[in-house]
Amino acid sequence: MEKPECHFGYTREQVKRIMGDHMNAFEHWARGSTMPICVGGNGCRVAHGDVTYSVDLENFLLGYKLLD
Repeated sequence: MEKPECHFGYTREQVKRIMGDHMNAFEHWARGSTMPICVGGNGCRVAHGDVTYSVDLENFLLGYKLLD
């Protein structure tokens, strides 16, 4: 899997590429979870906006349930 482009995790564009046809399933799974918003800084040269934590994407791909 590709490396996260953001200090906080995977950008929205990366998640779309990785998930492809499974994007709706991922969005449903992640609904209500905490997501960081990158405004630049902290190791990022640009503001990435909404970001998915790497561990959340990895857990979905491994079939884990989302922890509250």
